Amino acid sequence: MEEKIYKIYQYIGDYFTGKRRYFYVLIFAIFILLIPISFFLKVIIPRDTLYWVFSSIVQALLAFVALFGIMVVFKLQNIHVNEERLIEGLNKGNSALAMLGGDISATSIQELLKNIKKFVGEDDRSAISGSHYKKLKAARELIESYLREKIFIREFMLKFIIYTSGVVVLALIFLAISHVLYQYNVGLPAMFLIIILTVYSLFLAIKGTADALF
Repeated sequence: MEEKIYKIYQYIGDYFTGKRRYFYVLIFAIFILLIPISFFLKVIIPRDTLYWVFSSIVQALLAFVALFGIMVVFKLQNIHVNEERLIEGLNKGNSALAMLGGDISATSIQELLKNIKKFVGEDDRSAISGSHYKKLKAARELIESYLREKIFIREFMLKFIIYTSGVVVLALIFLAISHVLYQYNVGLPAMFLIIILTVYSLFLAIKGTADALF
């Protein structure tokens, strides 16, 4: 059962978070089509229902942003701890860096990477060989992976917060004019739009978590 649910998630999530232009065009077309259908056919969504849906989505998204933020902070702290351990290990007098005559006084991971690159270049060619070189090469790759991961997490978190905040603002606007939406029978397209945007936010967070946090 879990495997089937996961496959469904993968299929739906691929459409929401992948580059599926025609999918978004379809969603927008449905939203536009729902407006006249709801208005002329008088599809009535109770005002209490509109109020409950919009207010619940606002609370859920804000809680989700807070939870996602906690996970990001936890992950960045883990990376920082690993970096500190790596700095401490390569700053020792018996480390591979010290044995090759490198500077062992680095105070930051960027400074340590700079010192390592003096012996292990980007082109992976060096006159140095042996176990010390292999250790420095592994350390360089590890540091670069940490730096890439931090950049990805920060950029993704910024994107997620901006997008989700936009959905929250839109939900608040719909909440404020819920009586108007009810009066003109356009509550259905408004609910459709905000639910689709919320689902995208959910899949975006899951994708970010899978790609970087764990």
